[in-house]
Amino acid sequence: MKTKTQDGNLAELFCREWLQGMEGVFAEALGCAWIATVNSEAERIQRQDDFWVHFEVEPGAGRLALRLQRSGATEIARMLLGVGTADDMREQDVHDAIQELLRQVAGRVSLVMQEHVPDFHLKFADTLPPAAMGAKSGQSVCLSSESGNRLSMEVVADLQLSAPSVGAEPVQSRTKTCEESNLALLMDVELKLTLRFGQKAMTLQEVLQLNSGAVVELDKQVQEPVDLLLAGKVIARGEVVVVDGNYGLRVTELAAPGNEAVARGLSWKS
Repeated sequence: MKTKTQDGNLAELFCREWLQGMEGVFAEALGCAWIATVNSEAERIQRQDDFWVHFEVEPGAGRLALRLQRSGATEIARMLLGVGTADDMREQDVHDAIQELLRQVAGRVSLVMQEHVPDFHLKFADTLPPAAMGAKSGQSVCLSSESGNRLSMEVVADLQLSAPSVGAEPVQSRTKTCEESNLALLMDVELKLTLRFGQKAMTLQEVLQLNSGAVVELDKQVQEPVDLLLAGKVIARGEVVVVDGNYGLRVTELAAPGNEAVARGLSWKS
């Protein structure tokens, strides 16, 4: 894959991630291993019935076009959609299936590139030969499976990639700041907590026989800690206390996965 770029390392990274992205997405979608290889100049495809898939690189960083061999694309679409034979495939079905696979590849590549080029994004444009790139030559790539299926394509990349200038805020730092800001918006949201003294499984007949004065025995002893639940999940355990005339909980154990039980001198009202 050849790219026009302001940073050779970024161009190499993009090419490598695109090839690996195709291998990963096709393997997950089709259930078998795929290998992407760059072919020699002589193997470049030149078939009239091939079709294009075109992506724009945002923000204003160029374009990426792929010219795909129709027969290979049709067979892959058949595998993806579970259709009996290639003859049963409609042309639009082939386009839609291949576009979806390549959109997933573009998404993976965009995530990796955003670590180096802020706001990098591959946006699907259309399936027509891009006029401005029609005369450009690309690199021939072959995607082959362990079962013998092949998809040949010509990749034409016209990218303008450059790393952020020295002193620019790192992408990870900006992402962390954004996440912290979003989290702060949730801090005033009220959550309903439930204090559970115990449980008991009862048959429908036993439930129907309940009346005033009936005693239901729970599965916990008096000395055992009670559970504090959030959205039905235990988040803490502790001792029942009375706070200003209301039941409360003195937390003695955190039940979050991965945390050790930690004694807390806290009292929460139920």
